[in-house]
Amino acid sequence: WQFTPTQKATYALKQEGITEHVYEVGNTVVDALCQISGKLRRIIKLKNLDDKKLILLTVHRRENWGENLQKVILAIKEIISINQDVIFFIPLHPNKIVREPFLKEFLNNSQVILSEPLDYISLLSVMKKSRLILTDSGGIQEEAPSFNKPVLILRNKTERIESIESNCAKLVGCDISKIVNSVNQLINNDNIYNEMSCIPNPYGDGNASKIILEKSIEFLKKNK
Repeated sequence: WQFTPTQKATYALKQEGITEHVYEVGNTVVDALCQISGKLRRIIKLKNLDDKKLILLTVHRRENWGENLQKVILAIKEIISINQDVIFFIPLHPNKIVREPFLKEFLNNSQVILSEPLDYISLLSVMKKSRLILTDSGGIQEEAPSFNKPVLILRNKTERIESIESNCAKLVGCDISKIVNSVNQLINNDNIYNEMSCIPNPYGDGNASKIILEKSIEFLKKNK
């Protein structure tokens, strides 16, 4: 049995000759997010930021270590120098190769909040509070559309092509000008922001688990 998250995944199976017992149900990660969304809490460090534009940034992939990470840092510095009302929230990865460059550049910067790694509920809370997200994480690409948050992907390619095709995410890589220009557009141009933020999550509507259960019960009843 194959429970696929998207139309593209269904098509990929079809291309391999797998057509029986294929059910397109959505991604169960969206189900988890919907169940947890009612338990989201206010992060202490995010109090009194209602007049600010919060940007969540996560970066950890090996492909972005070194020079690429420095480019991301330079882009952040340019963005906050232009936009005094922008605050970056950066959960620091445990790997010192990733965390130390951020600590070196932003430890005492009032426009950058550096945090230890967050538990899942806390991370979702920050996502919900943010205006937009910069990330190289695959999971966040799947989750952010449920909060109607535009995602700028810090990679040159992504396996989550549905996000790109539905226009709720955009590839910017670690190109400084692309990052800066894309962030500035989403901060200052409501039309561009609304175009990316009002799109239904292409990875599901939160009912995948329910459909999987229904199909499983249906099968068991037929095969008593």
